[in-house]
Amino acid sequence: MKKSKKRIKIILIIFFLFITIFTSTNVFAINPEEYRPPAIENGGKVQTIGNIIIGGIQFIGSIVSVIVLIIIGIKFLIGSAEEKAEYKELMTPYLIGALMLLGISNLLGIISDIFS
Repeated sequence: MKKSKKRIKIILIIFFLFITIFTSTNVFAINPEEYRPPAIENGGKVQTIGNIIIGGIQFIGSIVSVIVLIIIGIKFLIGSAEEKAEYKELMTPYLIGALMLLGISNLLGIISDIFS
């Protein structure tokens, strides 16, 4: 029992060290007086509107997903055995829909970043 806890602690320490070492970024100081932001080209207005729409979809979708998950969870805890089976069946389409909503909106954000 003690060996497994020790192994888990060692694995977690190695994991966090790995994350901190390989995800660190370089920071370079910029003189604010010399910095000039890049000029917006022809697609600037369309891109700005698209980013606002994508951000809104992500925000609203996230809030709705969390609220629905809380409601289903409360009903699952309170419900009888038959209702619990019904809510378990309801969770699969809900999770697929939530992942699609968040995944597609994030994919659109990544595509927008690539083409900007």
